[in-house]
Amino acid sequence: MIKKKIKLPKVSFILLTLNGGGGVRKCIESLKKQNYPLNLIDLVVVDNGSGDDSVKIAKSLGARVFVHPEGNLYSNWVRGLHKVKGEFVFYLEQDIVLRGRNFIKEMIRPLLVDDRLMATFTKEWPNKDMNWAPRFLSYHYAQCDPLLEMLFLPVEKSFVEKHTGYVVCKYKDKKIPPGVRMFYRIKYLKKTPNWTTKNYFDHDFVINCVRSGFPYFAYVPEPGYYHYHARDLWHLIQKRTRNM
Repeated sequence: MIKKKIKLPKVSFILLTLNGGGGVRKCIESLKKQNYPLNLIDLVVVDNGSGDDSVKIAKSLGARVFVHPEGNLYSNWVRGLHKVKGEFVFYLEQDIVLRGRNFIKEMIRPLLVDDRLMATFTKEWPNKDMNWAPRFLSYHYAQCDPLLEMLFLPVEKSFVEKHTGYVVCKYKDKKIPPGVRMFYRIKYLKKTPNWTTKNYFDHDFVINCVRSGFPYFAYVPEPGYYHYHARDLWHLIQKRTRNM
């Protein structure tokens, strides 16, 4: 828990949407249930031109919504980045639900006490209503399958300091672990090429941070989130093929 004497900062979330009304509602509701002042939560939704009620739902739940049908997953994340008002920012998708009520507090606590940290990241947890394929992959903190896991540095290899509730990691250029959905410190992002890029690419984003002199991150396993990114095994195979 964050001590009361530490002033709570405004935090931002970017939610990308496209014809996922039901998921949009679940995602935003999990954010609104957080044990964190609602006036300090800034939610930016960037919609890719939905034909369903995604935009309507997002607006009804208090989000600031921007519609960019000409964009894509990568360019719209960057568009959202330049709309945020918080000191820290986390990237969501319409198939993500935050786990528990203390996600924000636990994720930003390391950032508030350690100025070295560029960002924090957490575990993708299994949930009983998921398909068996993503539930199985949750043996790995970033839901990597065994083949994909072989291509990355194990996160344990980056550990340099253990603290209560989190571990400090130090990355070296391209030798980074998977798990790149992070709670970034905006002040430091502005000092990297990520602030002026037109497209967001998962691992390149982290590599740019390291190359800009920000190699420290923190793994905070407990908060976590549920990522419903695969409907079934075939859908998972399609996504892995795309990623490869």
